[in-house]
Amino acid sequence: MTVAIEMGHTTAGASAALDLEELLATRLLVQGNSGSGKSHLLRRLLEQSAPWVQQAVLDPEGDFVTLADRFGHLVIDAEDHTERGLQIAGERARIHRVSTVLNLEGLDAENQMRRAAARPFRGHPRPLVPDAGGG
Repeated sequence: MTVAIEMGHTTAGASAALDLEELLATRLLVQGNSGSGKSHLLRRLLEQSAPWVQQAVLDPEGDFVTLADRFGHLVIDAEDHTERGLQIAGERARIHRVSTVLNLEGLDAENQMRRAAARPFRGHPRPLVPDAGGG
């Protein structure tokens, strides 16, 4: 079964879509200047693929915590947990196949790196989407 992720329209007005299976079999880098729409693109990908893919999102600015409202993602506030606690939470999310957002908002850059380095989603079977924010 092919799942098409609708991304918008081409300049000719045709539907622009990504093949989800192809995307999962490869890697994707989204980069651009501040305000260029990186976070918007990532949100679109996450929302469109949520029904089919278990997701793990590293969220340094709290931009993706609202995925919980619409798609049932478990939001883990990294500020409230130890590094070991995050590892345990990640293991449980994998076992129970729960999509997760690791909210790093409220932590300084060093502690964001420490919490992310705790590798709460180590071995996660689906895409890990770090977002550098700023756009």
